[in-house]
Amino acid sequence: MQAEWISSHFDAWPQGDLAVSASTLALIGVLYCFLGYRLIKFVLGLTGFLFAAAPVAVIAAGFAPGHTVAVLVAAIAGGICGAVALLFLFQLGVFALAGAGSGLVAYHLLYLAPQPWTPWAVAGVACLGGLLALLLERPIVSMATAAIGAWLLTSAAFLAAGGAARWMEIEDVEPQWFKLAGLGLWVLLTILGVFTQGLRQPREH
Repeated sequence: MQAEWISSHFDAWPQGDLAVSASTLALIGVLYCFLGYRLIKFVLGLTGFLFAAAPVAVIAAGFAPGHTVAVLVAAIAGGICGAVALLFLFQLGVFALAGAGSGLVAYHLLYLAPQPWTPWAVAGVACLGGLLALLLERPIVSMATAAIGAWLLTSAAFLAAGGAARWMEIEDVEPQWFKLAGLGLWVLLTILGVFTQGLRQPREH
């Protein structure tokens, strides 16, 4: 019963890709949530790779539609450039990582009651989080990576349960428990991630 309801509210994922997609999200989520600050250089490189690979893939797909190999090569090349950029520009990487975590939290908090100014508020919170990370690197980055990783783990769990990776995009009034369950799991995993990372633990050098 729940499977039919879930599939009717979310875009269908190809069944053959469900396990791979959920496993990939979970693996990246564990890395960010529980090891984010301890492995900050690796996480920054991964963040730069993901930030750059996605838009490059979209652009490449527009220029070479149907050429999967060409799009994949372009995405990998762009991702490597993004990873190198954030690793060499460490402070920029810290800003981007903290901004991503802050913006993600702000977006979900404002998603329940969207307003015309919501995008500006999310952008403002993201910038504020990034700036705070430059002053308070350890706690802000730990919280940001924990929030990002927890969100990925929650998405992986719902995706594996029934193809519902985008668990926040529910508009019906009746199944609000489903959305609240996702938020609760996200908050719980975020708290566990912050404590597991250990705010007193040194980051890798």
